[in-house]
Amino acid sequence: MLISLCLLSAVLGPLYGQSEKHPTLFEIANGLDTNPLIKIETNYRRLIGKKHGEQYQEARFTMTSDEINQDYDFEARIRTRGNMRKKVCLIPPVKIDFEDTDLVEMNLDTVDKLKLVFPCRDRSGDQERLYKEKLLYDIYGLIDSNSIRARLVSIEFIFEGDIKADYTGFLVEDESEYARRKNARIVESGTLRSAVLQRTSFLKMLFFQYMIANTDWSVVNKHNLEMVKLPEHQRVIALPYDFDYAGIVGHSYAVPHESLPIKDVKERYFFEYKLTEGEFEAMVNFYLSLEDQVYRLCDDAIHMKSKSRDECKKFLKSFFDILRKPRSLKRQVVK
Repeated sequence: MLISLCLLSAVLGPLYGQSEKHPTLFEIANGLDTNPLIKIETNYRRLIGKKHGEQYQEARFTMTSDEINQDYDFEARIRTRGNMRKKVCLIPPVKIDFEDTDLVEMNLDTVDKLKLVFPCRDRSGDQERLYKEKLLYDIYGLIDSNSIRARLVSIEFIFEGDIKADYTGFLVEDESEYARRKNARIVESGTLRSAVLQRTSFLKMLFFQYMIANTDWSVVNKHNLEMVKLPEHQRVIALPYDFDYAGIVGHSYAVPHESLPIKDVKERYFFEYKLTEGEFEAMVNFYLSLEDQVYRLCDDAIHMKSKSRDECKKFLKSFFDILRKPRSLKRQVVK
């Protein structure tokens, strides 16, 4: 299977220059102008019925697009993943595992896993909430160039020849994909504290979580944070992902942890990390400088309903309004 020379140049040129490296499936999907169609043929009934077990089952994976010459078609394995979404969602996120030899035969790199996220249930509101979650990956990409990427894709689940589910989901960049792209090391073991993290990146992440009203993360437990060591930084960088509990997204199952002094996830809460006055002022100025670009990302998300785009902008504007008059917040977080 070959990608057109034009697409290869557009997608891989900035990444590799004249390198002989082969693209990954994620890179191919991420480099397309339109959403690719991913078909997953598997025992859909078993996948849903046994979702709590996270056991792999056989599947056939096909990715197609008018922008590529032929389909990417593989035998694969699929399993569910995640925590709360396994309990409350019809189809929780999944991980797809490929054989390295199959990838090599199609001139692909051997990053052999893909992560897929779906709407929680087959309702229009859930599709809009998925779009909001995807938007947050885009916004964080504006905030930190080292961010984890996500890519919208069209999805069909096929079982016994029939389409059992048909909607838009998104791919999330897998750890091995990120490590390859950034020449990074993923820090998986050991306990980390905020004091050992790259400070500027940590502060950006901290304000971002406050902006979107997300308290479902932890440095110590590495919960919903990918800890990465990049060659150009001496300290570890914490990168956020998995934003379904963010107040801006608005899932009904999302509730604050009982230890927090808030009653609703739409309430913003700034975790008790103390900042210096200089750090606080720097972050306020940094985020205010991005306000128009953040709104523009909302406006550009034309796959969302206009009501959803307006809801996102209204929620984000309330954050920027706080930064324009930050006295109350400053008292909370500055030593």
